[in-house]
Amino acid sequence: KIKPQDAIIDFGSGKGGALINFSRYPFSKIAGVEISPELVSIAQQNLDKLDIGNVTMIVSDAAAFTDLDEYNYFYFFSPFPAAVMSAVIRNISASLVAQPRKVTIIYFNPEFQDAVVTNSPFVKTNEFNHHELRYYIYSNRTS
Repeated sequence: KIKPQDAIIDFGSGKGGALINFSRYPFSKIAGVEISPELVSIAQQNLDKLDIGNVTMIVSDAAAFTDLDEYNYFYFFSPFPAAVMSAVIRNISASLVAQPRKVTIIYFNPEFQDAVVTNSPFVKTNEFNHHELRYYIYSNRTS
């Protein structure tokens, strides 16, 4: 269901595995946020080897990254502790106030799902199993 106007950001993107998968879909913008410059370098090398040029890598603490208004998909593979997850969700929520839109959060292995739904506009709309791990899908209530 990805449309060409959709944009996705992967928080805690590591070596870029999810970003490589996202590049197969017609997203207008794909970005990865990773705190480790070394992992960003490895991810960029992986993207370059596969000739994937439509992904932007960003070195940043996820809790401090607030340039979110262009994105409507947010991906997390259990990348950080609850406090950071809460901060990122607050930033996404603030972005929704500045730029109202339908947002989808994809949270793989949702260790801190309370951080997503507590005091936020997000509700769980779906759940999928992947081997022994789970994906939770959230959308904002006003969508």
